[in-house]
Formats: sequence, C-alpha cells, structure tokens
Amino acid sequence: MRRRTDPPVPDELVARVAGALTHVDVARRLLADATRTGAPLGVRRSAHAGLRRAYDEADGLLRQAVRSARRHSYPEWSLWRTRLSRLDTGRQLHLFAENDDLGVLGMGTVRAFDTGMSGPAIGDLLHGEAAAPGAPAAYGLDMEALLDGRAERGAPALKAGIVRPATPPRDARILPVPQPRDDAPGEAA
Repeated sequence: MRRRTDPPVPDELVARVAGALTHVDVARRLLADATRTGAPLGVRRSAHAGLRRAYDEADGLLRQAVRSARRHSYPEWSLWRTRLSRLDTGRQLHLFAENDDLGVLGMGTVRAFDTGMSGPAIGDLLHGEAAAPGAPAAYGLDMEALLDGRAERGAPALKAGIVRPATPPRDARILPVPQPRDDAPGEAA
C-alpha cells in the first residue's frame, strides 16, 4: 500500500486558518471587554460586527480546508470538519448573545406608513402634506435615535407632522363647579 506524501491541507491554508482563528479570539475578547465595561451602544455594535466578520473569514477558510482534506482521507477530513463544527457552534452562540444584547440589533422605528388607502385629509395628518404611498410618516418614535444616543445629542427623537408655533403659557384659573339649583326637579323614584 502506497502512502500519500502530499499534505492533506496546504501549509499556506493552515497558516491562514490559524490566523483567522486568532482573529476570532481577539474579536471575542474585545466584545467581552465592551460588554463587561458597559460600553456605549455604538461600541458594542461595532464589536459584534467585528466578531461576525471574523467568524465569516474563519468559516470560509475552514471550508476550503475541509474540501482539501476530503480529497486526501477520511480521518483528515473528519479532523477539519470537527474544527469547522466547533467554529459554527461558537458562531451560533454569538448570534444568540447578540440577539440578547439589548439595542445591538437595529430596531428601526415605530412609525406609521401611508399605505395609499387613506384620503388626502388622513395623508395630511400623517405627513403634514400628501406623500407617496409607502413613505414614512412624519411622526412616531425613532427607537434607533433613542438607543444610540442621538436624541441626547440634539437629534429629535419625536417628530411632529405639522410644526406649529408654541403657545404661550397661560395663568392657571380655578373654574367653579356648578352647584345644583334648589328649584330643580328631584329625581324620580
């Protein structure tokens, strides 16, 4: 029986896989530090995105190694496939953690959309003036602005469709409560 002398996975690919896995470990540590220290939302989002990119890069390289090892022998293929499975498990755990980290995934806005089924009066209420169907309404709460701090930096979080001048404050008055009259008919029994 003749032994194969060529390596199952080229040394260059093995080195690239090792570098990608190191990059995953570094990105995982950065994310853990950002989460542990309570970093702002933007920092946590970029750490999650960096870890996702590192997982994608390592996944692609490990899949190349699995394809290369499959042509060589089953034990080699099994070894590389196990490494790929462990990486996929880590990626799934990260996706669950990212889903559980409040505010990291984009929520969009809580805004009404004009479906085109409303009359012009409703469209004017929604948009301040008529707008094309499917256009976002000019009112509602922008959750993204609230979560990433834009609302605190001066960006409006709540928009109104029609801008009206502010009404001047009025002095408070106590209104008298009407008293029943004596000559009013009594209640029927």
